[in-house]
Amino acid sequence: MSPTARPSGFIFDERCLDHNSGLLEGDLPCPYLEPTPHMDTPATRLRVLNMLQASGLLSIPHPEMPDAPGWLRLPLRVATHREMRRAHSLAHIRHLTRLNLIGGEAGDEAPCGIGSFDVARAAAGSCIELVDAVCSGRIRNGYALVRPAGHHAERDRARGYCLLSNVAMAVRHAQAHYKFARVAVVDFDVHHGNGTQSIFYDSDAVLTVSIHQAGNYPRKSGELDERGAGPSGASYNINVPLWPGAGQTDYKTTWDRVVLPALKAYDPQLIVVSAGFDASFYDPLSRMMLGSNDYRYFTRTLVDFADASASCQGRVAVCHEGGYCDYYVPFCALAVCEELLGVRTDVRDPFLAEINSHPGQDTLFAHQASVIEQAASFVSDIVPPARDQVEVVWSEADSDEE
Repeated sequence: MSPTARPSGFIFDERCLDHNSGLLEGDLPCPYLEPTPHMDTPATRLRVLNMLQASGLLSIPHPEMPDAPGWLRLPLRVATHREMRRAHSLAHIRHLTRLNLIGGEAGDEAPCGIGSFDVARAAAGSCIELVDAVCSGRIRNGYALVRPAGHHAERDRARGYCLLSNVAMAVRHAQAHYKFARVAVVDFDVHHGNGTQSIFYDSDAVLTVSIHQAGNYPRKSGELDERGAGPSGASYNINVPLWPGAGQTDYKTTWDRVVLPALKAYDPQLIVVSAGFDASFYDPLSRMMLGSNDYRYFTRTLVDFADASASCQGRVAVCHEGGYCDYYVPFCALAVCEELLGVRTDVRDPFLAEINSHPGQDTLFAHQASVIEQAASFVSDIVPPARDQVEVVWSEADSDEE
């Protein structure tokens, strides 16, 4: 069966709405100003779900087989202790287990409400289920609408609204159960995917590529010279820290000069995407200028690459990360999901005209071009591992439930 003959997959667990991130007072609380709701609220994910349903996308038949559904709704599950240990230390899991009962700060800018660890396990489980469905051939590609996000969570600590590393756990699942030797993680969230990077930093079995706003969260993270470490990991991590103000031309040039060539050089068997929509024009946590059509382009080119690849065979798993403009993120997520299935709904983005007309969208500025060209020069150092299967040993990580 050709990749395009399979349905796309979608997974959403209502428990993600139960994560209580509390109130946002800022790094230096001011006694003269009342706290505001936290940036990471359930509203954005719920609005994405409503958009996907209201547009009719989730009920559209398969574009090549009108009698078959276009989307397969995947079963819900939570990440097991074994799956968490493949990406996280036992101390970190025990820390989150304690906070699950009382709430508190799980790490740097990582609030954990009562029951939030249960929600994080559901989010990670959803991403694992999506990757499993892609790898097993049940679906061609798919989207996991999850919360909390995961790409900032490191092996030993929570960070940046993230408690568990959803994508890292999903990648480990693909390695453990399907023996994939080459997995690519593409992260276009506006914040550096430090957690994913750190977990795979010394491995050639995972290529990590992150495009983000320079100097945003985490500070001093995601620099050009962070390229992997050790005899196996060197050259298998690429960061593209674009300066604030990057627009459509800057991002498209990055995509065409760095991301796609890196994928071609690496020849992955699976592509996992950390899809954050906080580089959009309206997002309060960035200073970038993307519109929904840019995310559409990212997805379309990834799907085309995967479908044409004998190694990848269409396998693309998209996991929701950040994005904090609750009225614009739904248009961006819809564009991604439309391209996964290869259809268009009747929904048109009413904000695109304003975004596209903003000064600087059609210009590749010298300071951005310099960063892009430096990152592009690293692609020639990527040599895909000769093996087609990987034998991964996690020592005590593969223990059963406590």
